[in-house]
Amino acid sequence: MTTVPNAAYIGAKGTLLCEADNYTAAVTAFTLTPTADKASVTDIGGGVQQFAGTAAWVAGMTYNQDWTTVNSLSQKLIEWHGQRKTFTYTPEDGGLGWTITVVCEAGVIGGPSKAVHQATVNLGVIDQPEPVPPTPPAE
Repeated sequence: MTTVPNAAYIGAKGTLLCEADNYTAAVTAFTLTPTADKASVTDIGGGVQQFAGTAAWVAGMTYNQDWTTVNSLSQKLIEWHGQRKTFTYTPEDGGLGWTITVVCEAGVIGGPSKAVHQATVNLGVIDQPEPVPPTPPAE
């Protein structure tokens, strides 16, 4: 049996691109979460069979609201609401990335007094995330 090493990391140098635009500076958290229907059946002999449906993915994104910068992510999500856009998420510089096509949704506007206003959106992913080969880390 082969022992497979694990290169765990603290997320500190990820990137998020939407087509040609880089929104890394706006995003404070990004996740790709699979969900699938699950069922189990017990036969008359007491055996249990487990079933899992096809995974449907959701892209969860938390970002700092910005209403002063032209083409900020906050403004673009409102403009893109209901449109399909392609994002490329790389969790760690030099690591495997993921390309997804999502249906965009507008995020909330505003927040509490004397705090950074953030918004979180959960975007439906079309099909499955596609891996993007790693690129060498930036120097």
